[in-house]
Amino acid sequence: MVIYQHEPFGKHPGGATFSKGKIDIAVLLDQERERYVAYECKRLNVIYGGARSSLATPYVKDGMMRFLTEQYAEGLPFGSMLGYVMDGDLSFAQTQVDRAIDAHKILLGIVDGASPCEAIPGIGRFSTLHQRANTSIIELRHALLPFSTAGGESTAFPQKAATEKLCFDAEAAQDGAN
Repeated sequence: MVIYQHEPFGKHPGGATFSKGKIDIAVLLDQERERYVAYECKRLNVIYGGARSSLATPYVKDGMMRFLTEQYAEGLPFGSMLGYVMDGDLSFAQTQVDRAIDAHKILLGIVDGASPCEAIPGIGRFSTLHQRANTSIIELRHALLPFSTAGGESTAFPQKAATEKLCFDAEAAQDGAN
């Protein structure tokens, strides 16, 4: 089941529960809502006042880090990052994200850098492998989705079918792990 704004809970040592925040998209894999694939969504290549801002550093520090601190996907083996490339320039977005990951590789606990994933036309896909502070390993699967046409006209969610395929890929991967 696909849920938007899924809210995982943590427990204080005294037993009280607290919200860990809201995950943008989650594919729930069981009825208890504890096993899920989290999708953290970040905008990339945003135009502000005529200048492009890659936003690759927030993608890394405010997005990927949520998985490494176990704010999201606590105890789970993988999570997903969706980068909405607002100007449609996938090449620039990929280069900037690669540079931001490399610049923060110690913070990210990189075990294995960007590895390409099965291609989906028009989407940049790769995965990274990280060691968390508790020594568990998590794989992050990344998809960079263009949100602009060649003429610069903004389009609303042109990659809906591709996003659904990514969610189904996550469900299939979990089924294969069991």
